[in-house]
Formats: sequence, structure tokens, C-alpha cells
Amino acid sequence: MLLRYTLAQALYFYLHTGAIDGKILTPVYASDSPYDPKKNSIGDVATPMFEQDAEARHLQKLEKLLREWVNFVRDTPDTHEPFAAFELNERRE
Repeated sequence: MLLRYTLAQALYFYLHTGAIDGKILTPVYASDSPYDPKKNSIGDVATPMFEQDAEARHLQKLEKLLREWVNFVRDTPDTHEPFAAFELNERRE
């Protein structure tokens, strides 16, 4: 998935999620160009796939990593949240 942060001139995030060894694993990259999505690795997010609410927890970890990176590269770090997250509704099966 390629995400663009619109409050910066050029800031793109590339996420590639998969399941490896019983974990949801997402390497995350940041770039100033959509044509070079794996320019800078900013970290990996891993969550055991069989724990309760694994998908929601994984998305929360991803959001935290992205917010930290945006705050790191901003000209003036903001203590307010610069983008809104969608609320996750619990699914009952």
C-alpha cells in the first residue's frame, strides 16, 4: 500500500503486509517520491496473528510508527495529531 501524507511537500509511505511465522509483519518505508517507494526503511511492525484483536492492534502499531515519523521529519514538530485516524469497529464472529 502506498500512502501520501498531504501536509508535507512530498512524503510517501509504502507498506507491504504479509503473514510470516505466525505473525502479521509490515515493513514500512518512507520516500519523497512515489517512484522510489522503498527509499528509506523506517521500521517493521510485527504482531502475533493469533492474539485477540490482532488486526486492530497491528493497525494501531502502524499508525503510531507513521505518526512518529511524520513528527520527526516535520519542520516544526506538532504535539497535536496532524492527521485523523478512522475508528476501528470490533468485529464479532
